[in-house]
Amino acid sequence: MATYLGTRQLKDGSTRHRFIVRRKGAPRKVFTADTKTEAKKAARKYETEIDEGRVTAGKATVGHALDCYLKSDAFDSLSDADRREQMIEWWRGRIGTMSLSNLDALHDAIAEGRDALAVGEGPSGEPVSKSTRNRYMASLSKALKVARRERSVFRRLLRYNPALELGRASETGNERTRILSDDEFYALLAACRETGDRRLPTLFLCALSSAARKSELLRCRRAELNLSAGVCPVWRTKAGTPRNLRFHGMALDALREYVEEQLPNVSGALFPGRWGDPTFPRKAWDKALDTAGLKGEVVWHTLRHSSMTWAAILGATEAELMAHGGHKTSVMVSRYVHLAEHRTSDVAPLLIAPFARTRAGAEAAR
Repeated sequence: MATYLGTRQLKDGSTRHRFIVRRKGAPRKVFTADTKTEAKKAARKYETEIDEGRVTAGKATVGHALDCYLKSDAFDSLSDADRREQMIEWWRGRIGTMSLSNLDALHDAIAEGRDALAVGEGPSGEPVSKSTRNRYMASLSKALKVARRERSVFRRLLRYNPALELGRASETGNERTRILSDDEFYALLAACRETGDRRLPTLFLCALSSAARKSELLRCRRAELNLSAGVCPVWRTKAGTPRNLRFHGMALDALREYVEEQLPNVSGALFPGRWGDPTFPRKAWDKALDTAGLKGEVVWHTLRHSSMTWAAILGATEAELMAHGGHKTSVMVSRYVHLAEHRTSDVAPLLIAPFARTRAGAEAAR
């Protein structure tokens, strides 16, 4: 029980009531207030925190919780673990040293971090989109959730998840519907070749041919590539299920030439970086966008949307579009059918493999 120490008169003549809490395993603490009731209430609150184990665990920080998450099976099973880790490390640099025992301060710090991303305080130094800010918040929320589940010390401290309590930005109307025109395709392909990076032109063509995400292309293994069929399996995808990336036409020709010139590498990656591990040539891509006059208009994910729309232009069915993009449901592919209406592309047949319905229609026409 808290012990009443009596009153203490200050220089200004006012009187303060004092209570002290002495408990084994917890720091001794004195509480003072203008009234005896207020001081006693503060002391009892401290005793409750001791009983819940939150005081002895007060040295646990956000960084400790993030470490717990990064070492967990839940993180290892993520298809986009590399991207998530970058977000987690950004949060660590901002709030990693904060104690988990003060949830109110942590709640405010997370809100400030979310707002900071919008004004250019993210890793790139530029404002990030609403959807990306939501991904940052979701990554932190998942980290705290897993840490709370894995360790009792975090369960005692995190009575609620402050990242989950904060709202998300509305992404309505924020869908990326931009696709490349034929002229933009040729201009950007030439710009990719001018950069001097031997991987970028092939990555560019392969992304447009297969509708593969950046992470999926970087996970391609040289030993698993079937050049005769133009197929490469990817075992970890965003959807959580394996898929085959199919390359056709210009992309397959470029891939064959690239593989013939490729030197052996330790990692076995199809697109290894300077040190062997698969890395995306970010500087070369930014340079190509600048050269083609498309910087700020086109991003790498635009290539995926272009490929999906081109496939719809060529007459792919809904099921074929789902297979082409690796989607689980038809909800996401419906917009590509809409985008394909009243559109044509001379480039599409040069990169997208014929679909079953297209072949069947051609045979019937004969």
